[in-house]
Amino acid sequence: MSAVQLFAQGRQFVHPGLSHKKSDIDRMRAMVNAQIDPWYGSFVRLSNDNNAKFTYSVRGNASITTIRPSGDNTYSAISSDARAAYLNALMWVLTDDVRHAQKAVEIFNAWKNVTCFEAGGTESLNVGRVGWLLVEAAELIKHTYDGWAPSDMQQFKDMLVHPGYSNTHVPANIVSEGTFYWRAYMGDPGRHGNQDLFGWRLVMSMGVFLDNEIMYDRALRYFSNQTSRPDDLNYAGGPPRTSATPTATNEYFNTYTLYSRDNTTADYGYNGVLPYFIWENGQCQESSRDQDHAILGLGLIAAIAEIAWNQGDDVYSSYDNRILKGYEWALRYNVSMSYSFPDQPGPWEPRVETGEFIQRRDRSGRWYSLKPNPYYESDFTRFSRGNFRSDKRPVYEIALAHYGVRVGLDEQSMLWTSRALEISNNEVGYESSGWSLDHSGWGGLTFHRNPWMAGDPVRFPAGNPVFEMPRVPCEIKAVDYDFFAGDGQYRTYFDRSAEDEGKVYRRDGVDITTGDHSFVVTSMETGEWLSYTFQVPVDGEYRLLVRHRTTGTGARLKAVIDNEQEMEASLPVKAEFGPTALGDLRLTKGAKVLRIYVAGEGNVSELSSVQLIQNPEAVKKMELAAVLNDKNHAVLSWSLENIIPSSVEIFRGVGDDFEKASAIASVSLDAVSYTDASVSGKVPGYHYWLVCNENDVQRVSETASVSWGAIFDDFKDTQQARWSVVNGTGSVDGGVLNIGYNSSGKAYVSRMGGYTLHAGNFPVLACKIETPPGTIIAVHNAVSSLLGGGNDAQNGVIGNSVVYYDLTKVGFTSSSATVMVPADDILTGSFFQLRLTSSDTATPSRLHWVRTFKSIEELNEYVISGISEIPDQFTLWYLQEGNMISFPSVNESVLITVYDSAGQRITTVRTENMSPEVYLPDPGIYIIHVAGVHFKQAIKVII
Repeated sequence: MSAVQLFAQGRQFVHPGLSHKKSDIDRMRAMVNAQIDPWYGSFVRLSNDNNAKFTYSVRGNASITTIRPSGDNTYSAISSDARAAYLNALMWVLTDDVRHAQKAVEIFNAWKNVTCFEAGGTESLNVGRVGWLLVEAAELIKHTYDGWAPSDMQQFKDMLVHPGYSNTHVPANIVSEGTFYWRAYMGDPGRHGNQDLFGWRLVMSMGVFLDNEIMYDRALRYFSNQTSRPDDLNYAGGPPRTSATPTATNEYFNTYTLYSRDNTTADYGYNGVLPYFIWENGQCQESSRDQDHAILGLGLIAAIAEIAWNQGDDVYSSYDNRILKGYEWALRYNVSMSYSFPDQPGPWEPRVETGEFIQRRDRSGRWYSLKPNPYYESDFTRFSRGNFRSDKRPVYEIALAHYGVRVGLDEQSMLWTSRALEISNNEVGYESSGWSLDHSGWGGLTFHRNPWMAGDPVRFPAGNPVFEMPRVPCEIKAVDYDFFAGDGQYRTYFDRSAEDEGKVYRRDGVDITTGDHSFVVTSMETGEWLSYTFQVPVDGEYRLLVRHRTTGTGARLKAVIDNEQEMEASLPVKAEFGPTALGDLRLTKGAKVLRIYVAGEGNVSELSSVQLIQNPEAVKKMELAAVLNDKNHAVLSWSLENIIPSSVEIFRGVGDDFEKASAIASVSLDAVSYTDASVSGKVPGYHYWLVCNENDVQRVSETASVSWGAIFDDFKDTQQARWSVVNGTGSVDGGVLNIGYNSSGKAYVSRMGGYTLHAGNFPVLACKIETPPGTIIAVHNAVSSLLGGGNDAQNGVIGNSVVYYDLTKVGFTSSSATVMVPADDILTGSFFQLRLTSSDTATPSRLHWVRTFKSIEELNEYVISGISEIPDQFTLWYLQEGNMISFPSVNESVLITVYDSAGQRITTVRTENMSPEVYLPDPGIYIIHVAGVHFKQAIKVII
């Protein structure tokens, strides 16, 4: 079965259109910004990969003209650069950080002058491994970034086919000057399938990138077992001529010597052809070589099928879903080796007599398969069986996204592929780059789809598809239902008629005609449906409308989103096109799929569009938070509700007056965070505002601020606790770190991630720690530097357990000098430790918290109140009349305790009255602690 092209005659390539279309990028961005896994978790992992950083050091340079697989470091350099180019291109399209795009272009320019990729026995493998990923990156950058100079881009293109492309003859000098295309254009007919496939994956990719239909078809037709185009060079002929008897044998395969090829059959087809790599039972041509190469080949095939799909060619379904058969065979054999299941309690051993294993000579003539090989080729000391996890072979998300979501096959059909992915995710995390440059990887980000995401959002403005995901608020033409490269019936639409009645705009089974100054879906019968993928940028309240013309009564439409939310409404009779609201709904941000069903007894005459708008009655909200990270950069995060901005800016000021602040950054509309790395410790702190422009209205958030020297460490959340015992034992129980001593009576408690102190902002460092009598406490910031200059050097103690240091009076003292904490700058370090020494090794100490404070008075307030903090604005409403304080909002029995600013208790009052009162003595500052059955609050009052 050959591939089927569903686009218009005379190919117009989809761009970007290799592994990722624009709509795929939109899906990734929408789900990352919504922080939905596996997209978000994969993205976080990607962003921490050194090769994905714009600070990556390019290894190539424009003086390189020859790439040598051995003999120098040019091959390792381009291998590293190719991976970095692809990952930076991904980061660019996901973050809009132009530095990533610039890094990718820097890499392209570093290799644009290459005129020779040295040949060798494995040139298809060598060029295919590095060239494909380089072209993947170039395809993304070419069609999303306008900073790649046209002259540089042309040099890069020319480099790929040097000394020049031809479909009629092979250049005479390609041995000394040939580059990527001329090392891959014949694949590798004399070796195992993966080495053939590496070259064809590259040729297909270059065909798309270079808009070369003959080149693209060369790879597609070879892979799908067709002959070469009449206007192109032939493929390798055959059959091969080999030795009559094996030249080497073992338990798993026989090896024959290849002498030549007879060339009596043109376009013979070798191991990289789909049915010659994956045999009819699902067994791979390399299953008798080893399992690593078998799974490698499956990943290469899936990559080729994905590129073809994105260009409208369905090879996934070829030979009765042969690709999936290959996955299931290989993974049943490998997964069952180490994991037991009720349906497969022990390792699966495929047998010849049942047809589960085929003994056969491969197309190169060099190998005859005898048994599946659990070892690595002829190395019978190392097992390859069971080595399937995605940290090496990240190839499962791509297959499951297609067969599970696009095609919608049942779970049993994908059982072993699903098990392989689940085991991999649990044991090694989401898919990453994998081994070398074999796979694109990161499938949880790039390929994963939710159950209803069978198709891709599309428009046909000039007869050719443009893949782009509509963004709410939006109006989607009814005829722009999701695209499916195969038969979309039951996947992106359901239509009861046998074929498209109008035969216009699109070529599938949906009835389309002209109307409403464009094209409309017509003759919609009960039970028919259409699907539309869209993205919601912010959480909020929305309204769904349809524009239609309905001439009969009884018509109803039902809208269902992600098979979760649904609404249904009757359609009024309309002789002319007009809108009807189906209802209001709340949507969370992310990519979603809407299905419109005809639900009533009457038919919908013509459906023109579907519209999603904001609910005009919704309340708009903005929330901004700011924290300092370990580098003392301000990390801002925000959320919007019912606000869809046209621009987003970050403002910053040293005070809390917005009018005196200035814009420091414009950020992507999809962004939900920003890191300000330009902060200065010379400034006590910063205030930030988020400014959104929506429909010409400027919306400003409340301020969020950061200041240096704040430490707020406790053990209420064990996942966030930053202190651990490094000399002794430690455990967290009830929000307290229990510290056990070693046999020498010592216990060291270290703060992970270093520290930052600022005596001008937070001059008091304190901790609450319960210790056995006689315990010595010392604070270290380095092995030989002690705060206060020695043991028990704290400036004060509150109660029996709170010790504090006045950072304006004591410094870190070593044998050579004392370093004071500055009041106008920050002091940072990587080492911060409490060292405890006790003669009572049987009684543990208990550390409750470690914090910095703005004053001794604030420390007293914190200790006395018994709550986490005393805010500047209080939620407990009170009235002040002279020295009398009353609480009108309190309607239960409470205990009121009054303290002075030094922490001395003045009075305690228990009252059963509503609106309780308390009288204060002379003018001063007081802390009033009000405790009821349902609340506890401390307030600060000035008389």
